[in-house]
Amino acid sequence: MVTVGVIGLGTMGWRIAKVLREDGLLRGVYNRTPSKARAFAEEFKVKVYGNPAELARDVDVVLSIVSDDDAVKAVMLGDSGVLNGVKGRSLVIEMSTISPSIELAKLMTPSRPSGTGFHCWGLGRYPLFGG
Repeated sequence: MVTVGVIGLGTMGWRIAKVLREDGLLRGVYNRTPSKARAFAEEFKVKVYGNPAELARDVDVVLSIVSDDDAVKAVMLGDSGVLNGVKGRSLVIEMSTISPSIELAKLMTPSRPSGTGFHCWGLGRYPLFGG
C-alpha cells in the first residue's frame, strides 16, 4: 500500500490529511508549529515527524501545502528538508501558495534521487511544472 506524509497543517493541509487518514493512506504529518502536528496526531492517531527529511524517508508520497515561498524553500531545501530525506521512486507533490518565479522544480532537479517525481500544481493563469 502507498504511504503518504503531509507537510503543513493549515486549513487546507489539515483537511487533506484527514481525508488521507480516513482512506488509510496517511502515515504521518509534519508542521513547522509542532503543537498543530501533535493535535492532529492525537486526534487521528498518526505519527508526528520531527522534520521534513524524516517524513520523506518514511513515506512513498510527500504532500506539501505550506504558507509561502520561504516556507516551501525551508521544508524542501533546508538542512532537514525533504530533499535530504526523500528516497528514489518517491513522489513529492507541492501544493503551496507560492510565486511562479520560485521555480522550485528547477532548484530540486540536480539534488533529487534518481526516480523521484516532483510535481507542482497551481490554479490560475500561471503554468504548471513538474518532472
